[in-house]
Amino acid sequence: MLHGSNDYTLNGELTDIQEDWRVDGDLAGECRVRSARRAGDITIEVDALQSQGLVQHFEVQWISGSQPVTTATYLLEDDTVSVLWRRNGDSEVEPVTVPAAEQSPLLFPLLRIFTGPLIEGLIARDGDGLVVLP
Repeated sequence: MLHGSNDYTLNGELTDIQEDWRVDGDLAGECRVRSARRAGDITIEVDALQSQGLVQHFEVQWISGSQPVTTATYLLEDDTVSVLWRRNGDSEVEPVTVPAAEQSPLLFPLLRIFTGPLIEGLIARDGDGLVVLP
């Protein structure tokens, strides 16, 4: 297990934005990555499954205070990306399935821990690729 925290600054001064992360598993193979960014009363939580450095599946939850507002699940399958949205108090809705371009898209859950693997994935594709984010 690896874990850490990123603090954000503005003009050299610490802000109230903090991002914690934790990686369970083998970074070269399959691992689960959990991360949360807190900015005042708003939190974004991500739970992702990575395989060989690339995100294959993730759930992102937006929280205001202590109440979840929206949850979205993204799943990369051979040539599609499926997205399932749920708003606070709503039951699950039918997933939206989006066909991928010529190559599988790269999933980017927006938090800092996922930036390095995204850049590596784009470099491996000569800087060309579709990036899906919430």
